[in-house]
Amino acid sequence: MGIPTITAAATLKTYHLYQVWDLQLLGIALLGASVAFLTGLGAIFFMMRWLYTGTFLPFVIYRIVLGVILLSQ
Repeated sequence: MGIPTITAAATLKTYHLYQVWDLQLLGIALLGASVAFLTGLGAIFFMMRWLYTGTFLPFVIYRIVLGVILLSQ
């Protein structure tokens, strides 16, 4: 659900960078986008590998504890 919003925001920022044409700012933006892309790929790889070998038990325990805490307030 967030892909259209993120794509629209990135397109708008890219257009603004194109209008300003500041090479230093463009380089920083490209570096940030590259790091975000690689971090996202790493997170997906880690989660898929963990799901193949692990269980959902830690997540279930976390959700139960969080639910009890929220309901007790």
